[in-house]
Amino acid sequence: MVDGMEAFPEKVRVVDLWAWGEPFLNKNLIEMIKYLRQVNVCDEIRACTNGSFLNPEMNRKLVDSGLTMLRVSLDAMNDKDYKDICGVEVSFDSMVENIRDLYECSRGKMMLSIKSVDTAMRNEGDVEKFYDIFSDISDYCFIEDIIDAFPGYDGFEKPDNKDVKFRKWNSYHDRANYVCAKPLVQMAVHSNGEVSACCNDWSFQLSYGSIKEKTLPELWNSKELRKIQLMQVEKPRSEIPYCKICPCESDDDIDDVANIIADRLRDN
Repeated sequence: MVDGMEAFPEKVRVVDLWAWGEPFLNKNLIEMIKYLRQVNVCDEIRACTNGSFLNPEMNRKLVDSGLTMLRVSLDAMNDKDYKDICGVEVSFDSMVENIRDLYECSRGKMMLSIKSVDTAMRNEGDVEKFYDIFSDISDYCFIEDIIDAFPGYDGFEKPDNKDVKFRKWNSYHDRANYVCAKPLVQMAVHSNGEVSACCNDWSFQLSYGSIKEKTLPELWNSKELRKIQLMQVEKPRSEIPYCKICPCESDDDIDDVANIIADRLRDN
């Protein structure tokens, strides 16, 4: 897969080693990062983790690997809440110290981002605690709204969150034709080789091929992807399979230029 990326006319901006699980369960992760940096096919290499694998030894391997940014996603603010929410024993204080160590040894080499979600904050005291602890030992820290990022998946019971106020991802519900830019700027390569137009596409409804059969540049320039991209910029979101039940938004608002993008896609 990586070797095929060299065929792109320009370097890929970001390779994000993340999907639906814990990347550090992959014992080859450090070597994968090193290889990406060695072949120089992308500007940035990013990864995320729940933080449980961080320790002084791993921290230095990460910093020396060539990783550009690590995002640590926290599920709770104390040991008891980790047990209640995740069902595992976690020493919150030890995790903080490992994050502190990583921050200190990564200066000038790697950026560190710390995040949590609003439902992990039991009260305003937890919010203050989060920023008090992590503002000084991270490059970025923030609390985001929880959201059903995998709509339609019924593999576990989901809480009723109809009353949750989504401050970040709610604007398209009030708009006639919200355009999602994700299929125009990213490729989601899954562990089985399937390539999808969206990282939230757990059911592969927006899949347009496999790296087992084609290179990434071939897939990026395929008719199958162009069909998906045109569908995004030409149709109301409510008419697109899977997308019509997805509450997520891309970071780019391209509604006003959707027609221009559609013309360029048709020309190519």
